[in-house]
Amino acid sequence: QFLINQNNFGQGSGFVNSGRSYSVSCPSGLPIFEDFVPDPECVDGFDTRQVDRSRLTQEIAEFNIQGGLFDLPAGEVRFAAGASYRENGYAFFPGNPANSVVENPIGTFSSNGSSGVIDVTEFYAEALVPVIDGLNLELGYRYSDFSTAGGQDTYKAMFTWQAMDNISFRGGYQVATRAPNIAELFSAPSLEVVGFPLNDLCAVTTLAAWGNVPGNPDRAQVQQLCRDIIGNDTSGFDTQTYSITGFDGADGFHRQNPPFFPLEIEIIQGNPNVAPEQGETYTIGAIITDPFGIENLTITADYYDIEITDTISPISSSAVYNTCFNSNGSSNPSYDVNNASCQLITRNPSTGDRAQVAALYSNLGVLATQGVDVTANWSTDIGPGTFGINSTLNFLDTFEYQQSPESPLVDAAGTLDQGGLFDFRSFTTFSYRWNDFSVGLTWRHLSDIDSAASSTVPTTTIQGASSYDMFNLNGGYNWGNYSIRVGIDNLFDEDPETINNNPGIDSNSNSTSPGYYDVLGTRYYIGLKASF
Repeated sequence: QFLINQNNFGQGSGFVNSGRSYSVSCPSGLPIFEDFVPDPECVDGFDTRQVDRSRLTQEIAEFNIQGGLFDLPAGEVRFAAGASYRENGYAFFPGNPANSVVENPIGTFSSNGSSGVIDVTEFYAEALVPVIDGLNLELGYRYSDFSTAGGQDTYKAMFTWQAMDNISFRGGYQVATRAPNIAELFSAPSLEVVGFPLNDLCAVTTLAAWGNVPGNPDRAQVQQLCRDIIGNDTSGFDTQTYSITGFDGADGFHRQNPPFFPLEIEIIQGNPNVAPEQGETYTIGAIITDPFGIENLTITADYYDIEITDTISPISSSAVYNTCFNSNGSSNPSYDVNNASCQLITRNPSTGDRAQVAALYSNLGVLATQGVDVTANWSTDIGPGTFGINSTLNFLDTFEYQQSPESPLVDAAGTLDQGGLFDFRSFTTFSYRWNDFSVGLTWRHLSDIDSAASSTVPTTTIQGASSYDMFNLNGGYNWGNYSIRVGIDNLFDEDPETINNNPGIDSNSNSTSPGYYDVLGTRYYIGLKASF
């Protein structure tokens, strides 16, 4: 359509449309009312399969040995050792390649093909050592030589202790090293829409105190940096007259509709220079059976403390903007457009709006979390059948991470940041079984939670969600070679929670999280199974 709208349908001039992830060459143009032969590059640009294809290859060679070493007073020391070689190959053939000029269906984005090969040679040894009666040590070491990351060490020291007949303890220390995978190393640019909770730092509607807001003492430098990224002083950033603030130009600039738009476009791309990440884990837990004389009750509780350094992830658009706009006072104090983070930002030279952020896989820094996992399982005979309760609970104490190696730790526990980090969540099943008949009720509980924006801006007015409970009812009956199952999901027709509501400022960003909150309402199912 672009070519057809040009003079002489683009005939006689080369055509390159370098838009967001698109680049198409069509030297002959498309003079559709003449007898012509299109250039092969034009044909390549129009051809599209609309079906992505991937090819995975893997070669594996392994050697393993295990057995007993020698005896101790408490029992036999056992070991396992081995070596392995793995080669993984990957190739991706996009159905909607970035050199296609065709209209893209809603919800799909262009991407380029990509490929890569990595291999690793590993040696490992493990030992199970009975120290005294009831106390066992589990020791392990693994050396991995990656073609992309060099030699890496992984090791562990774990224990289990049967302190009493009904109480045992477990725990230990582990160090794990993860080398980047093929996607993190070699994936071609692809477009993804992500959350951007602070909104545009060049807009007066931003929630960031270091953005283009009247209270920022460096506002003039922020505005000049916005111009430098845009590439001119004639875009809508400097010429707009539609601002909800009543100010024209840069002092009132925001996206025209809606003014507050907490989403961003990231161009995700592999990075052959990304290094391995390393995690340290401490755990301690207990298993208690028949506590307080309650028969058939088992309770497990495990505390975990995990810290990952050099975490591998695409650098987020929020981190890129924050670093570029000197959020911590030291990342770009001169507001220089040549800052490495600023170079990852693209803005529309006409409207001045955000266009995209290049999000390379990178080593972002530290991720640390602590919490407690608890499970309880109990059953008892009631009437002709057996009643049971099984419950899994998680208490999240802390979850801190860095958006970039230079940024401070973000405390995200209890917020929707990172997809949702609830302070408390549980999943409980109530069941009753009687011969071939069974009935069950599941209850999923999520604690209330703050918005994703609150992790970086605690004073934000963007709202999170209230606590949420959903129940599912199910039943079944078996006879002979047949079984029937029935159920009602979302038994009480619980509405999904609304998140990202910003009262009095913007309602266009209201949404929900289907992964946590049911959006379908009450629904019924029945199924019949026959075995022959």
